[in-house]
Amino acid sequence: MRSMIGKLREKLCSYGVPKRALTAFESQVKKAVGAVFQRKLDAAEDRLLELMDQSSIWRLKYCREKERAEELERLVEAKDKEVEERDKKILEQSSFIAWLRKQVFDGDSERHPKSPEEKTAGPEADSSGSQSTAKDKAGKRKPGKQPGTPGHGRKKDIGTDNERVNHDIADRDKVCPCGGECELTDLPPVTSTETDYQEKVVVREHVRRKVIRRCKKCGRFRGIKKAPKPPKLILRSKYSTNFWRAVIEEKYWLQRPLNRLRVKLKTLNCQVRLGTLINGLKLLHKADIFQAVYEELLDRSRLAEQRHMDETGWKVFQETEDKQSSRWYMWVSKSVDVTVFILDPSKSNEVIQAHLNGVTEGIIICDRGTLSN
Repeated sequence: MRSMIGKLREKLCSYGVPKRALTAFESQVKKAVGAVFQRKLDAAEDRLLELMDQSSIWRLKYCREKERAEELERLVEAKDKEVEERDKKILEQSSFIAWLRKQVFDGDSERHPKSPEEKTAGPEADSSGSQSTAKDKAGKRKPGKQPGTPGHGRKKDIGTDNERVNHDIADRDKVCPCGGECELTDLPPVTSTETDYQEKVVVREHVRRKVIRRCKKCGRFRGIKKAPKPPKLILRSKYSTNFWRAVIEEKYWLQRPLNRLRVKLKTLNCQVRLGTLINGLKLLHKADIFQAVYEELLDRSRLAEQRHMDETGWKVFQETEDKQSSRWYMWVSKSVDVTVFILDPSKSNEVIQAHLNGVTEGIIICDRGTLSN
């Protein structure tokens, strides 16, 4: 800029322009050019400030997005850890479910059915391969019954009544193909047994003898006599003692509802109303039949040589005159064939002494609680 002004000044001096005019022109040119450059400089400064503001805004946005990205990365890492732990749990549960299925549904019987290859291999392959199948992968002998060893056979039912049923050969086997009748010579019979279950309801008709008595010696008339009635648990009831015994066994021993008992009796062509069964049990309760059965069970329990006994807390909320607390105790005495439950407010040995009154020998299996004192 200065060089250009200097060249222009020299050129004008060569034309004879006065120095005063040149100085005034130079000052005017400097003012005009300085104003233009000042405007450009101000615009550049304003643009610089604007760009600096925008850069600060974008720097803030970048920092905010960077923090958000870091937070998302931490969240993704936490979710990945949760997924890994969940996968481990799923793998453990899957293995546990597979083990349970194997325990429930796999065949654990010692008598396994033969495969088709074993059936077609014959007895020689069975006897030769029994030693290899009786060992596991480690070469140890497997526990239990070994393949190829003979069994113990079927168990016989002891204590049941035996009923003999005779079977004859078929009529067609008694005739020769030529049409003549065959002469049969008996040989020792072939005997086999089976256990049969018979269940039926019978209506008994009691025919009681009724007579007029007259003495053969003196000839006097001694009145009319008839045979006594069979004993019954409920007077004037059409159901026998054996019938009520079966009802008590079904209800209190086998724990079957009376409605199911009605269905069972209905299948045996015996229609019994539910109210009849309920009222009959109420009458038996009023007659202290169940109390007598309970006392017999107590006597049976005292005859046992060995028994398990224990007690546990039992809440009783029924209000009585002598009741002092709702915390009672349920005592249990279990022998081979009888289990006795005793509900008592006391936890002392007096309950055991009262139950085992008269018992001088025996073994009590219990914990180290009140019973062992």
